[in-house]
Amino acid sequence: MRPLLCERSVLSRADGCAKWAQEGSAVLAAVHGPHQAGQRREDAERAVIEVLVKPRNGLAGPAEREAEEMLRQLLEQVLLTAHHPRTLILVVVQVLQADGSLLAVAINAVAAALADAGLPMRSMFAGVCCAFGADGTLVIDPDAAEEAAAGSVITAAFPCSHTLTQQHGSSSSSAAVPALSLPEASLLLHCKGRLGAPQLASGLEGCRRGCQGVAKFVALALTNSFKDAMVKSFDPAV
Repeated sequence: MRPLLCERSVLSRADGCAKWAQEGSAVLAAVHGPHQAGQRREDAERAVIEVLVKPRNGLAGPAEREAEEMLRQLLEQVLLTAHHPRTLILVVVQVLQADGSLLAVAINAVAAALADAGLPMRSMFAGVCCAFGADGTLVIDPDAAEEAAAGSVITAAFPCSHTLTQQHGSSSSSAAVPALSLPEASLLLHCKGRLGAPQLASGLEGCRRGCQGVAKFVALALTNSFKDAMVKSFDPAV
C-alpha cells in the first residue's frame, strides 16, 4: 500500500473531522451532529444520516451521488442511530486530491472523522481498493493509472475492533495486549469490470488483508493524536 496519513480535528466548526491521504489521493471528512432534524426529515426512533460528497473541481455528478449512497448505507450499519432519535447526522466528504482508490480513501476519512466526533458505533471500519491488472496481477491500493489499466476493480470495507487478550503464561492484567479482529463479512462491496468467482474471492481477501494494515495504522494514529490533545489540555505550556 501507499504511505498513509491521518490528521484529526483540522476544522474548528465541525463536531468531528479528519483528513486522510494515501499518497496522491486525499479526502477531508467532516461530521456535523447529531443536531435537531426538521419535521420533514426526522425519525422518531433513530437519527437520520445524510452524506454529501464534493468533488475537487466542479459540481457533483453521478459518481458522487453513487458514493454518497454507498457511504450512507455503510454508516447505517455501524452507527448506533437509536441513541439519537429525531436528529440529523450530516457527513461531508471533500475530495482534495484524486489519484486512485478514492472511495476507499473516503471510507477511511469518514471512519476517522466519526471517531473524532465521538459518535457511538458498533465498531470501527476500514476500506481498501484492489485492482486486477491485464495479466491478472492483484494490486492493492492502486493509483489512477493502475485503476485505468485494470480489467476489474474492487473496493471493500470491513468492520474492525480491538480486544484485550492475555499474553500466554501471564495472569497479570497489565500483560493484556490489544488484538485486532476483522470478520470475513464485508460492510461494503463495490466492483467495476468483469469478475469471476475466483477473482472476486481473491480480491476480497486482498482487500481484507489491506484493511488489517489500515486498521492498525488508524488505531495508532488516533491514539497518539488523542494523547497529544490530552497533554495539551492539562498542560497549557505545551
